[in-house]
Amino acid sequence: MLKRILFIILSVSLVFAIASCGGSKGCNTCTDENGDGICDVCDNAMPEEEIADVLLIEDGYPTFQIVMAPNMSSAVRQTINSTLKSDIENAYGIAPDSFIENREGDEEIDVEVLIGNVTSRGEKHFFDGHSLGKEGYAIKIIGSKIIVNGGSEETLIRAIEEFSEFLVDREDYDKVVMTKEDTVLVVQDDYSIDSLKVNGNDMRGYTFAVDLTRKYYKDAAEAVQDAIYDKTGYWFNIVDIENATDKSIIMKHVDGVTGDESFKVYANGTQLVIECAFDNSLEKSVFQFTTQHITTARGDVDFKKTVFNEDISVVYYDDFGAKGDGETDDFHAIRAAHIFANECGQTVKASRDPEGKVYYIYDTRTNSENNASVVSIPIRTNTDWQNVKFIIDDKNVVSFTVSKT
Repeated sequence: MLKRILFIILSVSLVFAIASCGGSKGCNTCTDENGDGICDVCDNAMPEEEIADVLLIEDGYPTFQIVMAPNMSSAVRQTINSTLKSDIENAYGIAPDSFIENREGDEEIDVEVLIGNVTSRGEKHFFDGHSLGKEGYAIKIIGSKIIVNGGSEETLIRAIEEFSEFLVDREDYDKVVMTKEDTVLVVQDDYSIDSLKVNGNDMRGYTFAVDLTRKYYKDAAEAVQDAIYDKTGYWFNIVDIENATDKSIIMKHVDGVTGDESFKVYANGTQLVIECAFDNSLEKSVFQFTTQHITTARGDVDFKKTVFNEDISVVYYDDFGAKGDGETDDFHAIRAAHIFANECGQTVKASRDPEGKVYYIYDTRTNSENNASVVSIPIRTNTDWQNVKFIIDDKNVVSFTVSKT
């Protein structure tokens, strides 16, 4: 039988919540349209629906089917097949009638085990695993459905394994009923950040609104989505920028901006806006913003006015590993800097040091083999070589070409 985690605490809390909500002025029927578990009228915890027992095995035969959310990882699928399905087959001699994915037109039966964020069974039976936090997981009953979900791949796998153990770790295989006492609820709440806000507006339920046709923006949103979730428990779904609302983090491209305005994060009403003039530097800059304002933060974080900005219109050789010490071969680092700058039109500066650097050029081939191809440095943007020198060691230079167009 599954362990009851937090059950007693939750039960006591609900008793008080139901009593206080039912007696609140102007709150005859509690509603929770935003799904935060708090009554929209009286601000108390929503009363829990009466949970009925669910019959899962009758006469030694499974009465349920399994529905998997779309885009399940291979690790989760492997756990379903090698653990859950295999355990049922070994214990009962037969697997559930069908293992199906969440697809249009799948036939729904009364008793189902919904694994992951299944959306096809309606709002009532949808349970977002991200609400549990990265370390949280749940095995719970909603109506005649069993919800098996976790806040991450690792905890979802753990939930599947515990549900499988519940089905097979018993003496009587003839009849298996899941009751309220058999459910599991583990919620992660040990985050260093208590709340994220924009001008005082809590960001729970926000979305990342980006131009999904721009790969840099989708990749950056996915990277910061996971980083924020890991540190705060807030999960922001990614949507196309056309679907942005007043509760969105908007990540957008801007043209013709240089200097400190070339990457900027600022609060605009209830929106948090991220503007970037050079797409190739977006993910790095978003990561720096997240590191400074979320990863290392504590308590309540409230974004107001201009939160973060930096100049990403200039590329330096040392950004790509050039040493400028007159001894280290810097050819390929210099080449990488110009190729990067060419992509989005950034200016290249050879040195941050006002006293300058000395760049040593030695091997201009793609690798150290004798038959390696020779490469050049394509320069297509403004370049500042002020106060720097180049040493070209021709002992191993097959060809050194600087092409400026």
